[in-house]
Amino acid sequence: MFYCRQEGIFKVKHSLATSELTTTRGPRFLEDHPDVVEFTNTSGVVIPCRADGQPPPIVQWMIGNRNVVRKGKLQEVSSDGSLVFKPFHANDYLSDVHSAKYKCMVTNVAGTIRSKDIRVRAVIVRHFEVQVYNEYVIRGNSAVLKCHVPSHVRDIVTVTSWIQDESKYSVLPTGSLLIRDVTEKDERKVYRCQVYNRLTSESKVSSKSGRIILTDVHSPISPRLIHSLQTVQGQKGEVLSLPCVAQGNPAPYYQWYRLHGRDKIPLFPGYRFIQHSELLVLEHLSLEDNGTYVCVANNSVGKVEAQTIVFVSAPFKVDLHPHVLTANFGDLVTFGCSVSPTTNTARTLIWFKDGHPLSANTRIMILDKGILNIHSVQREDKGMYQCMVTSDRVSSQDTAELVVREQHPRFHFTFESTVVQPGSTISMKCSASGIPLPQITWTRDGVMVPEVYLTRIGDYVSNRNTVNSYVNISSVSGSDGGIYSCTAENIVGRVTYSARLDVYGPPYIRPMDNITVLAGRSATVQCPFSGFPLKEVFWEKDEKRLPYNHRQRPFPNGTFILEDIQHQDFGWYACGATDGQGRKARQELWINVATPPVVEPLKVSNYLSEGERASVMCVVSAGDLPISIHWKKDGMSLPSDLEASVVMANNYTSILSFPVVRHEHRGNYSCVASNPVASNNFTAALDVKVPPKWKHKPVHQASVVGHKVVFNCQAEGFPSPVARWKKVIGNDGEFRVVISNANIQILENGSLVIQEATPEDSGSYMCQLTNGVGSGLSTVIDLSVHVAVHTEQKFKVYTVKEGDSVTLECRARGENPIEVTWMMDQVPFDPTSSPRYIFKETIEPEGKVSTIKIISISREESGLFVCDVENDYGKDETGFQVVVQERPDPPKDLKVKDKSSRTVSIIWASPFNGNSPITKYLLEIKSADDFWNRDSDVIAMEAFRTEYTIQGLLPSSAYKVRMRANNNLGSSDYSDVITVTTDDEPPGERPREVTVSARGSRSIYVTWKQPHQKEKRFNIVGYYVGYRVQHDDPTLPFKTVEIRNHQTHECEIGNLKSSTKYEVIVQAFNEEGAGPTSMPVIVETFEYDPPRAPTLQILSTTSSSIHLTWDKPENENPVDEYSLYHKEEISEWKQIKLPGNIQSHVFHDLRCGRKYEFYMEAQNSAGRGRPSEVITITTDGSAPQAPDKHRLLAVNATSVTVHLSVWRRGGCPLLYFSVQYKPLESTEWILLSNNILPEQTSLTIPDLTPATWYTLLITSSNEAGNTEEEYVFATLTLSG
Repeated sequence: MFYCRQEGIFKVKHSLATSELTTTRGPRFLEDHPDVVEFTNTSGVVIPCRADGQPPPIVQWMIGNRNVVRKGKLQEVSSDGSLVFKPFHANDYLSDVHSAKYKCMVTNVAGTIRSKDIRVRAVIVRHFEVQVYNEYVIRGNSAVLKCHVPSHVRDIVTVTSWIQDESKYSVLPTGSLLIRDVTEKDERKVYRCQVYNRLTSESKVSSKSGRIILTDVHSPISPRLIHSLQTVQGQKGEVLSLPCVAQGNPAPYYQWYRLHGRDKIPLFPGYRFIQHSELLVLEHLSLEDNGTYVCVANNSVGKVEAQTIVFVSAPFKVDLHPHVLTANFGDLVTFGCSVSPTTNTARTLIWFKDGHPLSANTRIMILDKGILNIHSVQREDKGMYQCMVTSDRVSSQDTAELVVREQHPRFHFTFESTVVQPGSTISMKCSASGIPLPQITWTRDGVMVPEVYLTRIGDYVSNRNTVNSYVNISSVSGSDGGIYSCTAENIVGRVTYSARLDVYGPPYIRPMDNITVLAGRSATVQCPFSGFPLKEVFWEKDEKRLPYNHRQRPFPNGTFILEDIQHQDFGWYACGATDGQGRKARQELWINVATPPVVEPLKVSNYLSEGERASVMCVVSAGDLPISIHWKKDGMSLPSDLEASVVMANNYTSILSFPVVRHEHRGNYSCVASNPVASNNFTAALDVKVPPKWKHKPVHQASVVGHKVVFNCQAEGFPSPVARWKKVIGNDGEFRVVISNANIQILENGSLVIQEATPEDSGSYMCQLTNGVGSGLSTVIDLSVHVAVHTEQKFKVYTVKEGDSVTLECRARGENPIEVTWMMDQVPFDPTSSPRYIFKETIEPEGKVSTIKIISISREESGLFVCDVENDYGKDETGFQVVVQERPDPPKDLKVKDKSSRTVSIIWASPFNGNSPITKYLLEIKSADDFWNRDSDVIAMEAFRTEYTIQGLLPSSAYKVRMRANNNLGSSDYSDVITVTTDDEPPGERPREVTVSARGSRSIYVTWKQPHQKEKRFNIVGYYVGYRVQHDDPTLPFKTVEIRNHQTHECEIGNLKSSTKYEVIVQAFNEEGAGPTSMPVIVETFEYDPPRAPTLQILSTTSSSIHLTWDKPENENPVDEYSLYHKEEISEWKQIKLPGNIQSHVFHDLRCGRKYEFYMEAQNSAGRGRPSEVITITTDGSAPQAPDKHRLLAVNATSVTVHLSVWRRGGCPLLYFSVQYKPLESTEWILLSNNILPEQTSLTIPDLTPATWYTLLITSSNEAGNTEEEYVFATLTLSG
């Protein structure tokens, strides 16, 4: 501190100035505070709050709006400002202590700052178990094994390991294990998970292990979603995995998209986006990755879609600038609060001043984008400002200090003590600065300097922001002397400078006003003397020089101090002055001693409760009368609505009464006592303890498992009521304290929140509200947690052999009534529609069981059965994929793909496998004209084949092929038979038994047999017959005759030379080429030719003879003999030889009316000529002709006579008759005779029934044929 002392002539201290050298600095946190602090009841926790500033700040912790006690049973504030939570027993858990929001307040002279809200949560250590359940999965699909953790520790444990990670395995964000492409190898393993409790540092391995249960499905199944996440949160820069696991048959494939508005934009793998089928991995997360991602699982049957919303948060920094801002009064100041990095993430910004939320007004404007404007800065604006930004459970803040520039006034120029002559001119000046600019006032001997005719007072402000003030006296007189003081004052403080002005001349004392002083206090009186030089200045009372006691202190400079004033100190006081010449001056003043009011402390009850009566007595124990007494509340006059009664008991006693105290009566009450000289007061706090009153009374609620439940329980009162929640646990009906955990929290406002209701949460709850006033409030409410219907198993596969039985059990859990409906392949299914279905429903305490037993199951029941369950609180479903296994279908579309002479390649389409993998194919092949039997060639092939090449076949051979498919249940029926003929090869053998004979002088006749094909099969299209004149030169070529008919094994070669030897060979050929030639055969042509074929003609015929004639060949070749061949139509040929010189011949004894055939050959020494054409000739005559019925029959009542002689013979003699008859309606014939000679001209059929219709059948025969005729007749009646 600086002390500025100005002394005048008398060396008396006249002024005191003070200026601060020490620089203040507002508080600032040295480290950021966590958003959440969790600890266990066995460990406790320490939350530091470190800050610096000048002077060092004071730390105070607050919970809500109340201070945390420095020393408490459950918590305390340590000497370094840390908040310490002590370990505690579970029974000592208090939700308003152990599950609440805290803030740290740090204060020094510059202002106050506060930390962000710190969420404190204590966790009661309890035993828990971790379990892994079995999972069903279709072969080849992906499985998800879940690590099941109880809800009360779910958010404080982390799955740390399953098994060694490989590409086949992935641990999902939820801790579940993803197993890709499940096989039998995975089924044989046992899986356990291990979790880590981050609060207790305890690791725990699941007590129950899980297995993969593999199911084989061979019918198509549309994908079904088994695991995905609706929302996923990640931090910028981290790696985030989005799971989307579905099952189906065939195993689904996955496509990933990102939603842009309503459009799905495909995601392509890149350096940050990696697609592992059902897992999308986002590496190096950025804020741009926020959004909705869509996974589509497809297979050939259908598709399913899942959406996941990704929230990416990033650590952000809040910068409040400037950190220190110094402003002048009236300035406009601006603070800017910026957050980096900038994102589109929703953030909340709140301004604080000195730890309290800052409200806008006409001067303080809170603008968008983090701008704070303060217009016309005032002194109260100085302090600590904070910008608090909150985003997604994360908050950050920065601090700034506003320094309002202010300065204690200080003098830059002052006047000096001086002595002047009367009549002279003098100017006294004081210059002072300060912030804000001070005002300067002038006094003389403690009295304002009067501005009269010769005295002027003025001031102005210089460029240096300094106020200059002066007193000018144009003609000094003796009365102008005295102590002049200039006082510079602003809102920061004041400073006074004093100096003496003396005027040469005799002593002079200005008149003084009477004064009243207060008993018990001190008083200072300045003697307003003048004149120079003076010998002395003194004070007297009752003509006695002062002092005459220890309380009287006169000073040579004319100052008189009276201390600890007593009543007897009143009276006349005089100030006198003398000079060396004996001149004197004297002035008196009357000092009146008055007693100020003395208000005794108010006695206020500390135990007032709302509804009681109250009175406060104010006694003024001392003070001059008259005394007036009035009351104030919180510095203001008593409001009328308090219904207060004020009664004066006497002249110095006032009683304030309230007939009924209420909450509104709380406050600071002041008794103000006044008399003519002074006022005094005493203030006391009146606390009205108000018992709790319901503000929000909880009511009974009903909820559904998994839903959120909120019980609002709030009350008003003083002190603020504290809520305690209890719940009936056990059968004793006793309420026990509800302990917060991850699922159940008690909020600061007293509300009870159950995040996900479970059946165990049902029961009676009690909310108790107490504040130490009265018995408090309590109410018991019931929570009914209804169980929405759900199925225990979402999907199961049944593999059943055809003809066996299967039972589908749909076990619905939830509150009855539960309605169950069945679907099959998305079509309503009536389980009572077939006698093969046995349908049963059973109601159980936990729900309902619906079962369908299918007896003798068939392929038609292979499909997806869905059990839909529904109650009043929800719906669910279970899928049963029923796979009926049977023998496979035959291979389809069997056809020839390719062939050669020795091989055939066939292809086929895989058939329906009977829902059991095909183990092999069996192919059978046989020669096309053979029968299928057990000796067929059977070829076994692998199940994956759809093509096979059959080896070792014979060329140009027809084969038939069929196939069967095998699975574990047996063989299929045979496929359709296909027939295939192998390609040809050139004939592999030479023709056999080649014979060559001369046919004449110019032709030869060649015959042969086809080549043997026992080992080699080949097709023969024709033959080449080669010939050449026998010669010694074997190189001469053969002339070739081509015969394109594989069934022709002979040929005649003409245009040869007579009497010449020829060499003949035969060679078979086909489209592929020619085979080997036969061995050469030698033949010699004749000298001349055999005769040509004669031409036969009919000369005449009779019923028994035919006369033939022919022409005789007329050429150089003679005829030596004829061979005439003849036969009846269906008989064998007979030969007769005739001499070469005849030209006709008659055949006798032939049969009447019959056809005969004839041809002839002529021959000579050269050989037999070609046969003539065959002619057919019929002898005369025809079959018998039937007569008219009337000519044939003579009918009476009992017989009929048949006249056989009327039959016409047809030119040929009759041989015999056959006669049969029967009644018209009968089916059986009666044979009368079948050999009646023609010599018998008539016959009679006796014993007929009168008046009856009959049928008569007669057959007549001769050599030309038979004639059969039926006759219908009726016998006569007996009467004719």
